[in-house]
Amino acid sequence: MGLPVKELRVRLSATIEDLNKHYPEVLAVLGVENWLVKTFMYGVRKNNWNSGTFQD
Repeated sequence: MGLPVKELRVRLSATIEDLNKHYPEVLAVLGVENWLVKTFMYGVRKNNWNSGTFQD
C-alpha cells in the first residue's frame, strides 16, 4: 500500500528543498526548458504548422 498523501507531500517537499539547496540550477534550468518548449509549441499552433512545415 502507498504512502498517505500528506506524508508523500512532506517527503516530496523535503526532497525538492534539499535538491534546490544543493543544486539550485537544476530546477531553474528545467523551468526555462519548460517555458521554451511551451513558447515554441504556442508558435507552432498559432501558425498552423504541421510536421512537414516544421521539418522544412
